[in-house]
Amino acid sequence: MDCGPDSGKKGSGLNLLHQQIDAYAFNAEWGPEMVGGTIILSATELRFDYSDGHLVIPIGRLRAEVRPGDEERIAFTDLEKPGLEIFSSEMELLDCQALPPLAQAREEYVQRLSGRELKRRVRILAYCVGVCIVLTILGSIILGAMVRSIAGRVPPEWDANFGTLMIEELGSETNSLSESNILAQVEALAAPLLEVVPRTTNGYTFHLVVDDEPNAAALPGGHIIIHTGLLDLADQPEEIVGVLAHEVAHVTERHLYRKVISSAGPMVICQAFLGGRSGGFGTLMGASAALMIGAGFSQEYETEADNVGWEYLVKANIDPRGMIRMFEKFKAYDGGDGWDGTQAFSSHPALAKRIKRLEARWAKLRQKSDFIQLPAIPKPPPTAKPSVKRLLPPEEEGE
Repeated sequence: MDCGPDSGKKGSGLNLLHQQIDAYAFNAEWGPEMVGGTIILSATELRFDYSDGHLVIPIGRLRAEVRPGDEERIAFTDLEKPGLEIFSSEMELLDCQALPPLAQAREEYVQRLSGRELKRRVRILAYCVGVCIVLTILGSIILGAMVRSIAGRVPPEWDANFGTLMIEELGSETNSLSESNILAQVEALAAPLLEVVPRTTNGYTFHLVVDDEPNAAALPGGHIIIHTGLLDLADQPEEIVGVLAHEVAHVTERHLYRKVISSAGPMVICQAFLGGRSGGFGTLMGASAALMIGAGFSQEYETEADNVGWEYLVKANIDPRGMIRMFEKFKAYDGGDGWDGTQAFSSHPALAKRIKRLEARWAKLRQKSDFIQLPAIPKPPPTAKPSVKRLLPPEEEGE
């Protein structure tokens, strides 16, 4: 925009040089009050006229800048008189690029606007990201509630059939130990725990597998599988019951079903949730036994099984520290890594973190004595030989 003397009239915004423009000034020598007047800009000076006189600032000493506020304004200062400031709301003065002070003020103003716009866009982006995170969390909570609801609707006969199917499929790959006296001892050991467990299945059945790997598993229908290596590793009955509490929690919380349902995807989950036992529910629960047992559990489910199992132990008046001690044994079993590496429990949270979390729960527990006495740990006969194939195949590292 041209600000030359012949470019146009003031009203058009094209020529503001040599025109009277409303302004007001502050001068420390005049006192605290602002003084109203007018300014006239030329190629050589800025002149401020007010009721008591006028003052002049040569262009060489003139400094101009845009002051932010409720209403932006241009502030003129005299480099040799820092106590003097003259203000004008006529922002079109910035278009007078022929005057160096105004050209510089315009450049600074544009840069500030660019920075302000950048900040505005960053704020908008941050807001959008925040909304997306909230919606994702909310969607995850809703989807998780749907998964729980669907898993809770699995009929008892389906549950029993799935468990029986899995036991039959796995039976050919394991060396089961069916000595009735040892199974009876295991059942007696678990009896106080099972008395407080919610009834979500038609009872619990224990299976012993000859395998040196200290391990255990829970299957639908209340089937609990125990390796003989677990019995050999434990020193106190509370340690075995601590593991059983963890496995029983997998059953009561329907973790195997929730695992399979979650893997089906949001659309199928919504259809099954809205359709009950029809509308894809049967298809959703039709996963093979091999998939359900081989998939393993996420760290979320393992942590939940720890917490729920701990509550069962406390409710049954069984010393819950047995779970902690058994985790410590698992950690030492693999040279300090325990279930954290590429072993059968690679998906489990780090044992050190699990132990620390349970120790914190123990510290908050009011009752720390007078727990019930449990039967002795049943020991497998020394003639039992490990199976060639393990019941629980190692999982891929990660998760």
